[in-house]
Amino acid sequence: MTLIIQYITIRWTKKSRSASGATLRNAVPDRLALPYKTEPKYDNSLIEHTVTYCEENQFSEPDQEVNQRLLKLGKREKYRCLDVRWEDEKAKVVYKYDFMEGGAPKRSKYPRQVLTLTSGEWGQAMYNGRHVSLFRFSGWWYKKTIINVAVMSENMKNPFEGKPRSTFSDLAHLI
Repeated sequence: MTLIIQYITIRWTKKSRSASGATLRNAVPDRLALPYKTEPKYDNSLIEHTVTYCEENQFSEPDQEVNQRLLKLGKREKYRCLDVRWEDEKAKVVYKYDFMEGGAPKRSKYPRQVLTLTSGEWGQAMYNGRHVSLFRFSGWWYKKTIINVAVMSENMKNPFEGKPRSTFSDLAHLI
């Protein structure tokens, strides 16, 4: 079994809230093909594809990294406000809002299972937030997080092709 986690982050400041900036930002895809063919190294592989888009380069040419490691059954994999766990032949994704990771506005901290996926299925979860800048920028900065989770079957070529089996969204109106 191979579990693929695609973690897409989009970061911007108030400069990209205007019409032209928002158009570029909103054109960022919510899923990507893996940058190269990745063969599982283990019987139970976890492949992580991390992608970051920023306004500094007009949301083009994202930073990308692909890592692979042994998937430990039952172990929780933490991706900011989401936990992914492989149990009983299923990938289970739990969302628990955290202000430091998710940003403003505040939302329910009640953890809830938002995706359950089996072999050959993929799902998508997304959330956004406004953060106070302490170092890099003055004022606010914004972040949208998209996490795609796929349980690979042997006949899947692109794990994030077609429509996801299920989706979860906690996108807030950011001011």
